[in-house]
Amino acid sequence: MGKTKYAIFIAKLVILTLLLQLSAVVSGLNIAILLGLLVIYARSFHRIKSGFTVGLVLFALFLIIHNGLGVFSYIFMDGYFDASIAPFMFSLSSAELVGLSILLGTTLR
Repeated sequence: MGKTKYAIFIAKLVILTLLLQLSAVVSGLNIAILLGLLVIYARSFHRIKSGFTVGLVLFALFLIIHNGLGVFSYIFMDGYFDASIAPFMFSLSSAELVGLSILLGTTLR
């Protein structure tokens, strides 16, 4: 492998690692927001005992599981990811963070 190809390989590896670490951080923030939403939804359920609030609790729980698995895969399975997919993984986590932030803001009003 020539020096140029090796340098490109190392650069891609560094970018992959950085974006996957950022994705793990963003997914951790998603979990924090979801835990807040879960507490709010659980309190609502205890007050009004509605099927809708059960759905909200389940929604938050499954997204917590989803993001937990994401954090695990970003940290421990980075060798299975190709560098070309890392920006999309980061974008997905970031878009979810924006959506959950809006949901939390709306819920707190």
